[in-house]
Parts: sequence; C-alpha cells; structure tokens
Amino acid sequence: MEEISFEQPKSDPKKLILGVPFYGHKFTVSTFGIKAPKVAGTSVPSVSLPNTTGYGTKWDPASKTPYWEWMAGGVKYQAWYENGESMRIKLAGVKAAGFGGMGMWKLPWGTEPIWTEIDRYVNGP
Repeated sequence: MEEISFEQPKSDPKKLILGVPFYGHKFTVSTFGIKAPKVAGTSVPSVSLPNTTGYGTKWDPASKTPYWEWMAGGVKYQAWYENGESMRIKLAGVKAAGFGGMGMWKLPWGTEPIWTEIDRYVNGP
C-alpha cells in the first residue's frame, strides 16, 4: 500500500487540518509530463472531465495524485484531481501524522469513491 508522510510540525499536530479540494484542475500544457509548463488552466468538477480512460490514469508519486494527459484538436491537456485511492492515502497520512483532521471544499464535486474512503476513515472498514 502506498503511503504519504508529512513533516513533523513544530506545533501540536492536532491543531493542523489538511485541506483537500474536491475539484480537479484542467490545464492546457505545452508538453506532457509531471512538470509540464502550463499555458492556461481552470478548476472543474472531476466528474465533468472528459472520458480519458483510453489514455490511462497516470500517477504523481510525490503528491500521491492521479492525472490524465490527452490531446484534442491538436491541443495538449492535463487534468489533476483526487480519486478514491489518493483520498485513502491522504487520510492515512493525516491519521499517521496525528493531525486534527482533514477539511474539504466543493463538496458536491466529490465522487462516490472519495466519499467511500471518507466513510471508511470516519466509521472504520
């Protein structure tokens, strides 16, 4: 199982809350790859991102975040978002670090796999 770890804070970790948005970021990029230069971007609901399953989900090992890359009309795009797997990893990191919890925003944009992982974190398996 993949894990994420956070640096030990200088203050009481129970006073810290990890913020995670329930939206994705869709970017126009000049090249593909994790550090692709962004040309333009916007926040979008993850569920509204185009069906890019044919391109395969990619994974950023540093941030534990999934993303897609695709071309449409000669334009290169990337979309970064949270899914159930990334949420599970981040919630486990929050617990291991002893943080006070996790805060989310744009709640209507959360997908079922994300809510499932939150439910498991709060209520157990």
